[in-house]
Amino acid sequence: MCIRDSIEAVIEAAAIRLRPVLMTSFCTAFGALPLMLAAGAGAGSLQSIGVVVFYGVVISVLMTLIVVPVVYALVARHTGSPQDVAHRLEQLRQKFAGGGPANGTQPAE
Repeated sequence: MCIRDSIEAVIEAAAIRLRPVLMTSFCTAFGALPLMLAAGAGAGSLQSIGVVVFYGVVISVLMTLIVVPVVYALVARHTGSPQDVAHRLEQLRQKFAGGGPANGTQPAE
């Protein structure tokens, strides 16, 4: 896979997944707002849970939308398609088997 293909794949995936990721993340984050704004008995524990949920969702959205595509683009540079990998494995199998059977079994002696 060339670099251009991996970048195009990242852009296409980002366009497809942006709306659903943002919708679920906003719903979860805004659902934690009442916990963050809690008052009364047990408010301290509710507020701490709300803060953890809210900022955890915010950080996970940033990782989902920025870190994961960047890491994918970096890793995709050094990988090939499944067909390419199968072709390389077949070449190695033939090289080390001396051109023997392709199923990896040795002839009976």
